[in-house]
Amino acid sequence: MTSKDDRSADGRRLAKVLRHRGDLEHDIEGWFPVDTVLAELRWDCERLEQEVARNTRYQLSQDGRTVRALHGHSFPVEYESAQPPDTLFHGTSSAGLEAIQDSGSILPMGRHMVHLSDDPDKAIGVGRRHGEAIALVIDASRMHREGFRFYRSADGVYLVGSVPLEFVVDQIERRRACNKPLFERLSDLLAGSASSILASD
Repeated sequence: MTSKDDRSADGRRLAKVLRHRGDLEHDIEGWFPVDTVLAELRWDCERLEQEVARNTRYQLSQDGRTVRALHGHSFPVEYESAQPPDTLFHGTSSAGLEAIQDSGSILPMGRHMVHLSDDPDKAIGVGRRHGEAIALVIDASRMHREGFRFYRSADGVYLVGSVPLEFVVDQIERRRACNKPLFERLSDLLAGSASSILASD
């Protein structure tokens, strides 16, 4: 019987091939020949089919000859262009938020595109993988009006090249919603830190 840890390891191995092995044979939409993937992983067809069936991030073609990851690629892949909803969400952590502040944008960070969700709970779930969860609220409609191109994967994830901080209008933390603009909240935090330092002198 395959253990939960074995299944997690299989998922990671499949992700490494389908998301990051752009040197292997694939088409512009990220489809890899099944034979190529099986040879790379040293799996049989049943093992591949089981992993794809339990993980909605992967997809087998109808004829069973090709397989792909639906998003998360570190090499260029063509996605379906999409008009985004007014608001989208990006899941991160408190440490990730600091990196975003330093760069001035939400960046792909090893992926080809930034991943966004239309569901704040899903974004919080993504952030929870990396620590204390935060969902950044994105003014996607304004981004789209100003020329940013959005795409949508087959499983509903919205994708964009980057998100400058000017389009981050709020954040939702794991336990409560924060209603102040992002920069105002950060100013408050910095002011609070300065007050603490003065008080300790």
